Amino acid sequence: MNAPKISLCVIVKDEERVLPRMLRSVQGVVDEIVVVDTGSTDGSVDVARSFGARVLHESFDDDFSAVRNVALAAATHPWILVLDADEVLAPGSGRILRSAAADERLAGAYLRFENDLGGGRSHVCGLMRFFRNDPSIRFDYVIHEQALPSIAAFARSHGLRLTQLDQVRVYHDGYLPTRRDERNKDERNERLFRKQVERFPDHTYSWYKFGDFLRRFPQRRDEAVGMLENAERLLATMPDAVARDLSFPAEVHALLAVERDKLGRTDAALDTAMRGRERFGESPNLLYVLGHLFSKTRRWQEAFVAYARLRTHDGKLAAIPPEPGVTGPIAMAGLGLALRGLKRSRAATRCLEHAVALDPSRIQNQLLLGEVRAEQGEIAGAVVALRAALALDPKRHAVRLRIARLLLSAEDPLGAEHELLTGLEHGLPAATAIPMIAQARIARGDLEAAYLALTEVPNDTDCAAGRRVLEALAEGSASCDDAASLRWLKLVRTALSRPSPARA
Repeated sequence: MNAPKISLCVIVKDEERVLPRMLRSVQGVVDEIVVVDTGSTDGSVDVARSFGARVLHESFDDDFSAVRNVALAAATHPWILVLDADEVLAPGSGRILRSAAADERLAGAYLRFENDLGGGRSHVCGLMRFFRNDPSIRFDYVIHEQALPSIAAFARSHGLRLTQLDQVRVYHDGYLPTRRDERNKDERNERLFRKQVERFPDHTYSWYKFGDFLRRFPQRRDEAVGMLENAERLLATMPDAVARDLSFPAEVHALLAVERDKLGRTDAALDTAMRGRERFGESPNLLYVLGHLFSKTRRWQEAFVAYARLRTHDGKLAAIPPEPGVTGPIAMAGLGLALRGLKRSRAATRCLEHAVALDPSRIQNQLLLGEVRAEQGEIAGAVVALRAALALDPKRHAVRLRIARLLLSAEDPLGAEHELLTGLEHGLPAATAIPMIAQARIARGDLEAAYLALTEVPNDTDCAAGRRVLEALAEGSASCDDAASLRWLKLVRTALSRPSPARA
């Protein structure tokens, strides 16, 4: 028995540059190509026809769903594949799609979309872009259009199910900054979002996506929170059976919790996240937010559980993609932080070492690893981790000072001095570095060199106290009348009471 045939549905406008790449990727996979052109002025129509497409013309009236639905209505085969011009179907996907189309139990399938964000960043998500051709299945919303609600309703009414086809991969580069800027998408998208919420004020999804869009602009955080709160209120009125078929309810609570936390409302943020988990389950982003909030409130055991569950999502397809690294190095670092809070330092170190191995470019993980190693007394290992962080950002002066203090505590004053002198080359303020350089020179017994260092910042009160102490000692006096001078005197006496590397 032959597998049911597949129609490809595409909408285009001025996609001459990328359209051939997409259409080549579906050759031999689909049996019909329906292209709806919304007013191209380049060669997009000719490109589509050269691949055997049936081209329809439809004006774009600020409504992506309307145009998508023109394509769906024109499709003639039992199954529909929806792609955009800037997407490419991976080789080998055709066999899997054919097999799914032959499964009489299926109504639709999530495909794996791998989105190139630029700069080596990417994220993966599952999108419902392969489904049965039925008049009841249509796209909704003027922007960020979705067919999932009607597909889910169709599946329920016919006793069918939805599935994931993780091996069907679609590569997408439309999120690259150059592509976004070319099309002035921010201005257009805000216009469409406003149209959507005005036309459909009871659509939860519209408020959620508009709020998420506005989160990109810090000065508009209050607006974003208001829209996410609208989405949360509408979800609260929705029957559980309907809400759980949707892909985004947990995400509404995750984003709202994040924004409330940024506004200093940590207790409200945690309540929001936990309420979302109780009703809608544990999406990767919601688990990440819970882990962060539990850690922030020092609920270490619960933080550990949240991050451990987050790790189980690594590599799995999700309808709402987590940010890059969330299920990998970020989750591992979260486990390390929670274990540190639980006083399990060795286990924390192992988790943080794993996090750094997964992504050495995450400076916060290097810093946390350095601190945990220092707490265990592993000074050399702590210095290695902190220096790795400095290699990523040499102007992190607090980190360099921390390294110098660790080296002094390990009785390596030469190493500490070298670290501080390097810091001066990278902009470490002299008033901060010079007293520690003098301290390192005192520790190795070179009081003259310490005094010379202290003269380099003549107006600094701490340096002045150090100079007074050294001058008094040179004159045979050890009297001090202030706390700063007493500290310098103690440093000198401690150094002179034991053999230093310089005098041993």
